[in-house]
Amino acid sequence: MDQQHPIPQQISSYQFRLVGDMTLKQFFQLAGGALVSLLFYASPLHPLIKWPFIIFFALLGVALAFLPFEERPLERWIVAFFRSIYSPTIFFWQQGSAKPVFFQEEATAPTEKIIAPGGEAALKAYLSAPPSRSPVLAVLENAEQAFLSKIAQLFGGGGYVPSPLAQGPSIQGQPQPQKRPAVAIPQTTPTPLADTGIRPKFVVEEKPTEGGGPVPQFQTTGVGQAWGSKGAITDHAAQFSAEAAPPLPPTTPNTIVGQILDEEGKIVDAAII
Repeated sequence: MDQQHPIPQQISSYQFRLVGDMTLKQFFQLAGGALVSLLFYASPLHPLIKWPFIIFFALLGVALAFLPFEERPLERWIVAFFRSIYSPTIFFWQQGSAKPVFFQEEATAPTEKIIAPGGEAALKAYLSAPPSRSPVLAVLENAEQAFLSKIAQLFGGGGYVPSPLAQGPSIQGQPQPQKRPAVAIPQTTPTPLADTGIRPKFVVEEKPTEGGGPVPQFQTTGVGQAWGSKGAITDHAAQFSAEAAPPLPPTTPNTIVGQILDEEGKIVDAAII
């Protein structure tokens, strides 16, 4: 089912509706125009003078209440009209000495100004002065020191005494270290050998084995004739029987099978029918 989307309304400022869609503000505007027209009607002015005023203020009240222009009430147009008339329209430009921030490569952080009775000098003197110990803090520190010394005595140690910071001598008063003399290292120069043309010879000697005994000799034994299932196996050439050679007799009619033999009775290669 199609439903119409509700019209957005201004919820920040609620307007009370008196009769139908007429708000309380529209009612006062309409009543104000009618009241001013009634005053001119009751005045002792000449009808040619008072009737134009009566009609003008009556229509003005109706226009302020029920006649918006470009979705704006008529009262806003009247206020904007008088504001534009009395507002200045001519301005003078004057170049400033400070460079705009958006023209700089990096924006400079604003410096905090210290407002004090004595200025920054008094602040620096206050920060550089050593902190003054109040009598209450001195009593508490002494009590803490005594308590810590008692605890140290229970464990067989001496009293707790804070060691002062060791102040070393200034850098200017320190003696400069003495430079040690450099130790001279003797250098040896290699002596070149004269080329006599004689080169050393390498001799390779064969050493006997550790056992020292005679070298064993290998012996071979002959193998007898091998026997098969049908007697002794000989090395005669195999013989083929022409009768037992393929192809088999045909099983279908009108088919010729056979093989071609040469004069010696051997099968001709690739000549099987």
